[in-house]
Amino acid sequence: MSDRWSMLAFRCDSPDYALSLLSESLPSAGLCLEFPGTRIVKILNEIGEQQDGTRNDLVRLLQARHALTFQWWWNESEDVCCGIRLASGAAFVEFFLDGLDDAQEERLLSCIRGVYDSLAEQQIALGFVVDDQGDSQLYDWYGILAGQHLVSGELPDIAVVPRKTGERLLAHSPFPVSVQEEGEQLVLRRNT
Repeated sequence: MSDRWSMLAFRCDSPDYALSLLSESLPSAGLCLEFPGTRIVKILNEIGEQQDGTRNDLVRLLQARHALTFQWWWNESEDVCCGIRLASGAAFVEFFLDGLDDAQEERLLSCIRGVYDSLAEQQIALGFVVDDQGDSQLYDWYGILAGQHLVSGELPDIAVVPRKTGERLLAHSPFPVSVQEEGEQLVLRRNT
């Protein structure tokens, strides 16, 4: 399990849409899906070993498995591990932030937040989470964001969610949280 972790969740029925959204957005943070200088995508198997593939292989595998882990590249030696899971009409995109320097993490998180804001305008955003300890990585985020479960422990460092979801999380959180309203979105920050 990664210590530093982020997740973007949005309504989505298509693996191709999820990958296209990321492929159009993440280059603004300096990331490339294909290994630099090649047309090869690095797909990670269940034990973390790299397997060469293409973007089409990613779509095909995601359609078959509904979950997949792969790498985005800053350069030939620096990457960020990403996982996508499709469940019940939603995509959950995880970024494992360990190993990123501060500038890389800031660029990536700023880009993901921009994607979330765009999805929120389309009313298909479900949540954007940043957790420096990684504890919330184990939570059932689909159930939480769908209103079926509550957070069983502390909220992550930052959770940006639609107002209704945020109000539900706040009503059941025994831990201190600061709240910032941004239109129909709430930004919840864990008080430390």
